[in-house]
Amino acid sequence: YIRQIIRSFQDKHIPCIVSDKEGTICPAYFKHFARYIKETSPSISDYIFVWSPRQKLFWEHAGTPPEKIRVIGQPRSDFWKQPNRWMKRNQLDIPGLRQDSQVLLFFSYDPWSYTPEYMVKKGEMNWEQLRHQTDEVVYTFARQHPEIDVIIKVHPQQSDIDSVRESINSQNLSNLFLVTGVALSNQLIINADVVLGFQTTALIESMVTDKPIIYTYWGDAREKWSADLIPFHESPGVHVAQSPEKLLEMLNVTFKESTISPAARAARDEFVAEYLSIVDGRSAQRTFGEISRIIHNHAS
Repeated sequence: YIRQIIRSFQDKHIPCIVSDKEGTICPAYFKHFARYIKETSPSISDYIFVWSPRQKLFWEHAGTPPEKIRVIGQPRSDFWKQPNRWMKRNQLDIPGLRQDSQVLLFFSYDPWSYTPEYMVKKGEMNWEQLRHQTDEVVYTFARQHPEIDVIIKVHPQQSDIDSVRESINSQNLSNLFLVTGVALSNQLIINADVVLGFQTTALIESMVTDKPIIYTYWGDAREKWSADLIPFHESPGVHVAQSPEKLLEMLNVTFKESTISPAARAARDEFVAEYLSIVDGRSAQRTFGEISRIIHNHAS
């Protein structure tokens, strides 16, 4: 996106590498956004680093020559293979969070996350009803289960964080917590017993673990836009709640039966491989290895 500085580097014969951290590309963006990039601002860097072959295909659709694209995995996924970096509950700095309780982790989201901008502007596509109803179920569950701590993690760029905070405070529940910021998502997953969400990379990252995952999928999400969404709803690796009532029922059951089957484990591995590529703890190593090779070849 910062095109002038790339040209400045290239004028000085300095190779420019872009590492694309947005690897979770929904089908709607594959159809519309790749074409938009190709027509308005095609890639001009010397190389692009991506997570997976699927992400590589997106950039090819956007007009990038395939020889410029390097698949290196998701660098932050190295975390899952480095348990020495995992925080314990008392290191999370969430005042009031109990050390011995079970934890429900809900990844909140903008009502228009993973939706094409032109559809949002026209009022054609948003998840306001789904988000609102999910919030209400989460509050109900927290009220019904004071022995379980409920964490709502908002996205760092979420536009309604203040209203989410206000809504949580109005519930007056000591077991309901809001977490903001960019650093804690994976640490929260490690410390959760059940993970709940919609269209987010955090659910794919949760699939690396054996934590039960519940995906919310009703209303317009199911009736109109399923073909444009990351297909969590098709994966046997997650529980799919198709109504607010089913979500509450599923939460109650999941906390009692928290194991996943071998078939669900295999489905998760397949999903992770498609979106994050290889999760082996060596993605950062591959990244710096590629950089070293590029520098070496450029120098010679």
